[in-house]
Amino acid sequence: MPVLREIVAAGVVQYVTARATQDGFTLVANVNQEERILLAQRGGVRFFKTLDAVARCVMDLGLVRFDVELITKDSQCLSLEDIKRGKLES
Repeated sequence: MPVLREIVAAGVVQYVTARATQDGFTLVANVNQEERILLAQRGGVRFFKTLDAVARCVMDLGLVRFDVELITKDSQCLSLEDIKRGKLES
């Protein structure tokens, strides 16, 4: 699976979104109309405690903008189990 940095360099990331969960923020990239969640180097979903941490990651990737989703349509933060089940819709 390509690393997000490589996908960004290839120019196929339309946008990235910091999505609030019960465990912190995740970073979701929209690649060719598909959502791809950033994974940790040692496996599992990569969580950020703050939006400042998300911003640093986004800038390190060479991007200058990201969206923030604080709640889902039903006004709830996603849990890790929701993410594992693929419930990434906002």
